[in-house]
Amino acid sequence: MKIGEYELLGEIGRGGMGAVLRARSSEGRIVAIKLLARPTAASAERFERERRLLSLLGEAQGFVPLLDAGESPRGPYIVMPLLEGGTLRHRLARGPLAVAFTIELALALAKAIAHAHERGIVHRDLKPENILFRGATEPLIADLGLAKHFQRDADGASQSVQLTEHDGMLGTAGYIAPELLTHGRNAGPPADVFALGAIIYECLAGRPLFVAPTLVELLVEIGRCQVPPLALARPETPPWLAGIVERALAADARKRFPDGSALAAALASHAAPPRASSLGRVAAALACAAVLLGAGVFLGARFASQETEKPGASESPAVGAKRLAERAWSSVATDPGAAIAIASSALSLDDRSGLAYLARGAARRARGERDGARADLDQAVELSPGNAHAWLERGVLRAEKGSQDGALADLSRAIELDPRLARAWLERARVRSSRDDREGEAADLSRAIELGAPGTTPHLLRSRARKALGQVDAALADADATIRIDPRCAEAHVLRGTLCARKGDSAAALSCYDRAIENDPSCAEAWARRAFDRLQARDTAQGGADADRACALDPRNPLALVARAALRRQKGDSVGALADLDLALEADRRCTEALRMRAALRIVRDDRNGAIADSDHAIAIDPHDAQNWAGRGLMRTVTYDLDGAFSDYSRALALDPRCVPALYGFATILDERGQAEKALPLYERFLENAPADFPTVAKVRARVAAIKARR
Repeated sequence: MKIGEYELLGEIGRGGMGAVLRARSSEGRIVAIKLLARPTAASAERFERERRLLSLLGEAQGFVPLLDAGESPRGPYIVMPLLEGGTLRHRLARGPLAVAFTIELALALAKAIAHAHERGIVHRDLKPENILFRGATEPLIADLGLAKHFQRDADGASQSVQLTEHDGMLGTAGYIAPELLTHGRNAGPPADVFALGAIIYECLAGRPLFVAPTLVELLVEIGRCQVPPLALARPETPPWLAGIVERALAADARKRFPDGSALAAALASHAAPPRASSLGRVAAALACAAVLLGAGVFLGARFASQETEKPGASESPAVGAKRLAERAWSSVATDPGAAIAIASSALSLDDRSGLAYLARGAARRARGERDGARADLDQAVELSPGNAHAWLERGVLRAEKGSQDGALADLSRAIELDPRLARAWLERARVRSSRDDREGEAADLSRAIELGAPGTTPHLLRSRARKALGQVDAALADADATIRIDPRCAEAHVLRGTLCARKGDSAAALSCYDRAIENDPSCAEAWARRAFDRLQARDTAQGGADADRACALDPRNPLALVARAALRRQKGDSVGALADLDLALEADRRCTEALRMRAALRIVRDDRNGAIADSDHAIAIDPHDAQNWAGRGLMRTVTYDLDGAFSDYSRALALDPRCVPALYGFATILDERGQAEKALPLYERFLENAPADFPTVAKVRARVAAIKARR
């Protein structure tokens, strides 16, 4: 399929007005196409405004450039380069950024919005999702869908200002300035300054500036505009930087920097000179080596302007190597390529530098060069056996290569050397998860959280571990903590939905899946979970649409395949449903939803041994899920193992007294054994909890009436 000259390769994401598609131009270049589907008059005007503004702001100004635009049968579109460096949101999901990198990022973004402000344009929707990276370190601002001219005499302003005269609150909650809570038309450069201040704060603190469980409460927090001191959130933040951020976040727009130029000037007055390119750093490091090896002062002077901190000619090779190794180690997170080059230069001066091997090994691991990384990290451990980071990095690498025993040993050694190394506890928790040691995983995650492990990951992982342990309330608390840190974390909303469903609150579960989809329309699991809910409610049309959407987003996602299998099962296509379930289990042999459904289909096809085997497997994977026990109870009922079924239903009800299939099965067995009075309260509880259109509801109602009539 094509749009204009562009061959469509797949969907990247979808929003309320359209989609972003991956495509290939006629010259073979991979690009991103933003398509406005089903345009209204208002959305078409906004889309055309974005196209005009993009034509004024290109890569040289720090914005994702416009490559092409046009009309197609599917709607108007604009074409931009596809940036593979990810978004700032993706980076923040891994925790706070290094202070030095944050300063460089802030300066680059301030300069970019300064260019926009100079042209009379205000962005109005600066947020981490709209900051993309070309490569490792070059940020570009995207999405001018809400941008407008704030100066009526600027070029194109007559077609920009008028479109927003009656705008209400515009922008993304959490990054909008307080003055915009009521009137979007008041947006001027100080609003962008506030948004950028909120972004810098989040980069340093590892959490959004404003967090709240609901949008209403979030807006209240924004209105109060009480900024927690950066000195508490990130103690190593330089005081000058904390002061700039606090001024940018002033509640009164008049007290902020007036525009991007003023903010950039303030940052530039304190920030170190820009780092040299990777090639410049390599040259500078080689120059240092040449000086130290006696090649003369001339070569060192030639590169002096490219590097402000390099070994001087009077330093010994060991001292110069140490300084280079330290610089390489500090560059691993932000520029792995430069770290490799600098570490290699250090090793040319001192091939016994454990820190240089550590830096190069960690950087190589970050770039996916696992064999070279392993050799370097082995050297780091041998030369610096007391360095906890050497054991930590090798442990992470071993885990990535599937050597779980070796990874566990290395990470445990790192913890012995430095018990306060939060990342070591976090990484060991991941290894324990892969070994199904949920108790050990939860304990390690608790320690990582106590030590201040940043970001959403520790709480999210502990929520999953606690769910697997059957600690539903504790797991819910961790899911809620994750959402407080990042209200847009789709994974946390999905997880919270599954926990609400386990507690029998299907309405809350559905709401969680809705929130996940709103925050991340590309989250296949959210669409799949919502499909389950809708199909169980016999909403075949909406459930089927959700299932199709999940599979379109990720054809190999096990839950998406299970959702499609459920749809096919409802339509009577058991063969197609079984095929989907087999694919789901190929992708994830631990998918209990697939095992339960396949067991039910196998029993219908008289494959009793296969059905029991699938049920046993589901229980072995998650013995704390009542549905797994109820599923095996059903299989045993059908195979006339009533004692076994009775035991399974009892276990299911002990885990979840509202488990509908267990209530029905348990009551039915009691009734068939002549214990109708004991079955009656179970039947009644079944009717209280079962959906109105559950297949056996009418039958149970009639049986309840009959039992009561005999009294």
